[in-house]
Amino acid sequence: MSEEQDKSYRQFFSFPRMVEDLIRLFVGRKWRRLLDFDTLEKVSERDVSPELIRREKDLLWRLKIRGRNGEDAGWFYVYLHLEFQTRPDQFMAIRVGSYRFLLWEDLIRRKAFTPSGKLPPVLSVVLYTGEEPWLGATAAYDLVEPLPGLSKPADLLSFRLLDLRRISAAELEGVSSPVAALFRLEQCKAAEDFLPVSSDLVAMVSGREDQGLEAAFVVCINEVIFRRLTPSGSKRPRISQLVEVPSMLEQRIIRWTQDWERQGWKKGRKEGLREGRKKGLREGEAEVVLRQMESKHGPLPAWAMERVRSADAEQLLVWAERILTAGSLNEIFAD
Repeated sequence: MSEEQDKSYRQFFSFPRMVEDLIRLFVGRKWRRLLDFDTLEKVSERDVSPELIRREKDLLWRLKIRGRNGEDAGWFYVYLHLEFQTRPDQFMAIRVGSYRFLLWEDLIRRKAFTPSGKLPPVLSVVLYTGEEPWLGATAAYDLVEPLPGLSKPADLLSFRLLDLRRISAAELEGVSSPVAALFRLEQCKAAEDFLPVSSDLVAMVSGREDQGLEAAFVVCINEVIFRRLTPSGSKRPRISQLVEVPSMLEQRIIRWTQDWERQGWKKGRKEGLREGRKKGLREGEAEVVLRQMESKHGPLPAWAMERVRSADAEQLLVWAERILTAGSLNEIFAD
């Protein structure tokens, strides 16, 4: 295709009527009735970045689009790529997609959003005048090797969202992985939730080859998790190694419970331990007391475990203090 013909085609589609006819006759279809062709205009450098306008073979138009009820829904962009190659370009879909993303990035910088706060739609049209029929891909996903087992190709204009605090517990249950542990950390809302996660982390991230990863978890725990779990006014703990967490946390749960009660944590309650933490924390305190008893006196009989798990927060604190000096379980549970 000669340079003269190249210029002539560019001139053709520099007229609004040509662009309107193109959309109406070939690409508009069902949604063309939503377009306000009276507003059709060629985009100039004052509307987008100059580098988008100066592409040699491209033209960019825009017109208003109406909502379902006839209201102004913002601009609709029509990107015309005038392709005068003699053969189809196998990767044209990637080139066209690149321009679309550049345009959206520019509109984001300019805050040129639709009335609903979203980016405007962009219609990409490639005009091909080659001798051979176009057999190349017209969608980017047709150029990407599909993943085995998926019936549909990946959508290259979307992304997979992982909402770390809302992944179901069932998906994470029984998964021994630092990634799963990280997701579980994000879901920790109380100290007793953190205790089993920290124990799993110690087992998974402990070798010399994991030093960098362990350091990353230490920073996360110090700066994020402890900040979230420590009651207001209490001194926030710090660790230098993951192995410090379980033993430190067992003592902290009892101390934090007292702080929560003195401050009326979250609900302004000021009536001591009876009105303190809700059921979830009391159950966590019971597990800590049981661990401390087992550590000092060995495996516990069923009656002792039952008494601890059915006790209220005040009683648990009494027994926790006795563990340090009592010589037997009977001394701990003495009335």
